[in-house]
Amino acid sequence: MDNSQVAEFAELMLELRQAMHRQSTLSLEERVGSGLQLTALHHLAKEGSANVSGLAQQLHISLSSATQLAERLVKAEFVERTTDLEDRRITNLALTTTGKTELIQCQKGMHIKMASLLAKLSEPDRLDLIRILRTLTTALAN
Repeated sequence: MDNSQVAEFAELMLELRQAMHRQSTLSLEERVGSGLQLTALHHLAKEGSANVSGLAQQLHISLSSATQLAERLVKAEFVERTTDLEDRRITNLALTTTGKTELIQCQKGMHIKMASLLAKLSEPDRLDLIRILRTLTTALAN
């Protein structure tokens, strides 16, 4: 692969990321507040619960930023704090019913936008794109 292909790939990925961010931010700001908040909700839904330091690690943010994020989510009633049963010094965060509902609504909105975007591709191109993204995601995970 030559440098021009790498440069074009990098540029296209950046443009795609920016365009997707602009599209998703419009609905997120109305519902949840930010992409980081949505990512936190998604992580908590996937894991069931997490403490603030675990959330900070997962989101690649500082502990103080994670604490502020948790506070905003608690204040919005998307997340509740619970005390760890084995170690009362540890406070965990878990989604509330409201948080679960908001996460589902945001995901539905993003799926609608993605469907609209993917509809611009032919079926073979959609399948190729999904295959390629799966390959890249697996390579990045290893």
